[in-house]
Amino acid sequence: MDHPNNVVEMEFWYSSANALALDFIKEFDKYAHDLGDNLSFTPRFVTWTCTACTAEFKERECFSSGQYCAPNHGMNSALAVEGKNVIMEDLR
Repeated sequence: MDHPNNVVEMEFWYSSANALALDFIKEFDKYAHDLGDNLSFTPRFVTWTCTACTAEFKERECFSSGQYCAPNHGMNSALAVEGKNVIMEDLR
């Protein structure tokens, strides 16, 4: 595929609650450095809007009354991390 400026643009959508995504970023780092200026890498954090969710859900998993909710990859386990905490970690 032709790419006139020899730069590959890559977006990676993930959540800090997803351990596999974090493993990928750690491993990919060494390849990204090798690609240097030929790679434009943009990490993006997954959020969604859930204004129709229950007030309890929005309080636990979202900010701004359901405008920004985060994936919670352990909702049914004892080690569950609330979506609000996931967003705070993503922003950190």
